[in-house]
Amino acid sequence: MNLNLNNFLKACLGICYLNITSLLRSPLWIPSMLLPPLAMVIIFFIIGGKPLAIHALIGAVIASTANTGLYLPRLVILLKHSQLQDIFVASPVGKFSYMTGLALSRLIGSSPAILTFITALLIIKPVDASKISVLLLLIFLTWLMCCLIGFSIATYIKNIVHADAISNLLSLALILLPPIYYPLNLLSKNIYAYTIALAIPTTHLAEAARIFVLESPPPINPSIHTLSIIVYIIIFAILSSRSRWREP
Repeated sequence: MNLNLNNFLKACLGICYLNITSLLRSPLWIPSMLLPPLAMVIIFFIIGGKPLAIHALIGAVIASTANTGLYLPRLVILLKHSQLQDIFVASPVGKFSYMTGLALSRLIGSSPAILTFITALLIIKPVDASKISVLLLLIFLTWLMCCLIGFSIATYIKNIVHADAISNLLSLALILLPPIYYPLNLLSKNIYAYTIALAIPTTHLAEAARIFVLESPPPINPSIHTLSIIVYIIIFAILSSRSRWREP
């Protein structure tokens, strides 16, 4: 058991390192990850002042984490086209350790942006340690769910150009349009927009962060968010488990 765990960890860390080295050589990736969420925070600060900016900072943390998974299809397809995945397939590396290593490399690459927005949030809205632990848990769940979404979609894409386009559409549909940077209760007067927002998985992650970290009055029962997060993770885990590891 210990041997299997050690092999799994070595494979994950090795794949993670191989995929993170390109980011380490090009620090320009850091501002490219920071600027889009920062722009949204500034826009909401201009619109609603400090109260709305705090909501936007929560959204920036969730969005920066979500993008680690939503842009995974591009990395997966790139590795397939460069035949690097074939090397891993022929090695003792398993499908699960391969996927975990890729997902971990994306999380590490996005960590400067995530930590920056967490720090800004804690400066503007200091919270106790228990709420920070809840936020870290939600970051983990966001990373897990969105990576599962990314791997599920990568299974059905062959062209890297299509992967970029789909990742951009996913970011639009799961981050920019739903109540991630702004609270769900702003949609309460529009029942159609409100209902659609509740069908989007990232909505529940952002709202859970607001309820538990910012102590925002919940527009709906918090248990609905918890149950929705669990259900979505199970669904996407099943879908990603069916992704092709060895090409026929």
